[in-house]
Amino acid sequence: MQAVISIARDHNASILIALQPALFERQPLSNVERQLLWASLAPHESQQALEESYAAMRSGLSQMADNKTVFFVDCSRIFDGETSTTFTDMWHFSDFGHEKLAEVLAPQIRKALDLRSSTTLAQ
Repeated sequence: MQAVISIARDHNASILIALQPALFERQPLSNVERQLLWASLAPHESQQALEESYAAMRSGLSQMADNKTVFFVDCSRIFDGETSTTFTDMWHFSDFGHEKLAEVLAPQIRKALDLRSSTTLAQ
């Protein structure tokens, strides 16, 4: 990510990084999602290892954000509290999930674009 950020800065561009939702981060899980999680965890060390890696990504990406050139949006838990099944496997979600993600990201993208536009105009 540091290389991508460096390239963006070299080209006077902004970057918005979103940590995507993950099934192992969601609470509560629907019955279908519990089964999906159980099956999805088979090739992985453990759910705890995945949660720890996501926490490390969340922390690292958050530290990279400067809210001028680099923007970070933590979308990892945006499905918390939803009662319907959202995920189709550990990383992919339904149309409803994509709609919810868009609702969260759209204002953040607008904010980044507005801030970037006002900064560019001021220069």
